[in-house]
Amino acid sequence: MSAVMDTVLDLKAKIIELDEENRTLREQLEQKDRVVRTGEFGYWFKEGEKDPLCPKCYEESGKTIYLTASEPWSGGVRRDCRVCNCTYWEQPIRVQTGSIRPHNPWS
Repeated sequence: MSAVMDTVLDLKAKIIELDEENRTLREQLEQKDRVVRTGEFGYWFKEGEKDPLCPKCYEESGKTIYLTASEPWSGGVRRDCRVCNCTYWEQPIRVQTGSIRPHNPWS
């Protein structure tokens, strides 16, 4: 009788564990449905929000990590992810032409 009760308790614990896993997976699925990829930079956005998510973090792990605000940087504009350390350029760095002359050793 004791062995039967132990088995029942083990099964009950497993059911609770599976129920929690099922609930977590459902939440993840609902969240995934509310994230869309739009814009010219290919960012992911939570539905109804204007702050972009990190494409690398979202595509690799499903995590919704926000990028930093866009900031001017060396003549360009960029955003960074504080988790994976990726940098996304919204406007490339501007290189000034004509300001540097190549060195000619024969002149």
